Amino acid sequence: MALTMTRTRTQTALTKLAQLLADVNGELHFIAEIVESPLVKLEAVDLHRLQRQREQLEKSRVALRVTLRQFDPNIDPEDIGRATEWLRTRSKVPRSRQRVYLSILRQAEGAHDTPTG
Repeated sequence: MALTMTRTRTQTALTKLAQLLADVNGELHFIAEIVESPLVKLEAVDLHRLQRQREQLEKSRVALRVTLRQFDPNIDPEDIGRATEWLRTRSKVPRSRQRVYLSILRQAEGAHDTPTG
């Protein structure tokens, strides 16, 4: 079967959706590692940020799974693993990654709290 423009677009969309789902799965796994780690002592505010982020990611994961099934009912989104592309940092030390991640969440929260003129 020759690749048509529609087939190429569909394949590109499926690939992008699968990558997004893998990134969401990876971020959810990372959050779980932070929260469950006995080595990490979280402040209540950071724990709250992580819980909110996890809730948003769970919603995104549901939406991505539904969308993938709409594109191709034969795809099982449960088979898509996790990726680390979502966390692009030069740090190779896991604790540093956690600090960077929490810092990003703090900055994002601050941007949402800033009144717009």
